[in-house]
Amino acid sequence: MAMLSLCASILSFTIGALAADSPIQEMAQWSPTLRGAPSNSSLLDEVAPLLGDEARESLEERLPGFITALHPMYTSTPKNEFGRLGHSAVRYTVNRLFVQRHGWFVNGIYEGQGSKQLNETSVTDALLQYVPPRAQHAFEARLSNLGLDETEVALLGAIIEHVIFEDAVRELEVSFNTVDIDLESTELRADDVDVVLDMHMSLRLTGLNKELAAGKDLLDLQIDDMEQVVLEMYPRWPLTKQFLRELREEMEPGRTAFDFAAVADIVREIEGRWARWSAMEECHELKGKLLALEEGSNTGCVRLSDFYRRSLDPKDGWQFKENPAYLRQLGALDESEPANPRVIIPTTSTCLEIVCRPPSSTWHAASASASLCKSRSKAPCRHQRVRHTKSQP
Repeated sequence: MAMLSLCASILSFTIGALAADSPIQEMAQWSPTLRGAPSNSSLLDEVAPLLGDEARESLEERLPGFITALHPMYTSTPKNEFGRLGHSAVRYTVNRLFVQRHGWFVNGIYEGQGSKQLNETSVTDALLQYVPPRAQHAFEARLSNLGLDETEVALLGAIIEHVIFEDAVRELEVSFNTVDIDLESTELRADDVDVVLDMHMSLRLTGLNKELAAGKDLLDLQIDDMEQVVLEMYPRWPLTKQFLRELREEMEPGRTAFDFAAVADIVREIEGRWARWSAMEECHELKGKLLALEEGSNTGCVRLSDFYRRSLDPKDGWQFKENPAYLRQLGALDESEPANPRVIIPTTSTCLEIVCRPPSSTWHAASASASLCKSRSKAPCRHQRVRHTKSQP
């Protein structure tokens, strides 16, 4: 954001010559304070008026939980000279927070494996997808000055989560209209709710939610059997339908009449829980398939040649097509014997490495050992490669 800071500085020198209602003056008033100077206002107080009263209530309600969840990560993340987090550290921490909290890889925050992408762009650029420019600039001003403290990083996460949840609720309106159910109805039966939720998730899984939000309908898209479309694209669809029904009953046990607000609350919960639930389910399934290919007994390793041979299966072979460079980047490739490389089962995929774990613990990838997978009995691959430790509060 060096260019943004430079432009803001230039504008601050010409402010006296600008009309009071000039948009350029308005931009200049957003310019970051001098580096190292303390800020006297709450960041929440700065951005809340730009997001609306409803958003402020939601943020104030969510913020304590975000701070609690963030605390171990914030504490362990290296700070800048002011004892706060700068751009790349905030981006890394917020990405990690969302992965652990929801199993999310948020567009604009997560840009792929490795630290290079985390350092190349400002985390606040991603905010432009979620908040008005002035709110984005309030965060940028803090980041370009002292950096963000724990509460401010938590606020950043809470804002992004709030906007994602409310986007899902807006798309729920499209789902109501698609299945011809009145948004004003206050007497929706449980099976009506299930129909709406099925359509809502179908549209999101297939990516058709954006098409319909743009004013198209299923006839325009030449779709007459949505169930078949989603099943072909996502074979685990029946399990997701079961998840939706169980979640509805968990949130509203025995309820017989629903309105839009009640269904919206369920959708927010789906948005917060489905990705992690799905990743856990798929993670364990994939791990089972890899264990079936395991070399020897209890080694935790699969010969790379066997891994790729499995990719020839027409049903689910697509799960075994990662190239060696990507496996190496994940830390999932043992090359201690160059003529016989092996895939390490516990960290074969991002879901296994990051998502497939209890919320109270963290997987730490250890450095590669020269004897990984070399001895099936003396050096079990899974225990040398990964250690499982409890997170510290």
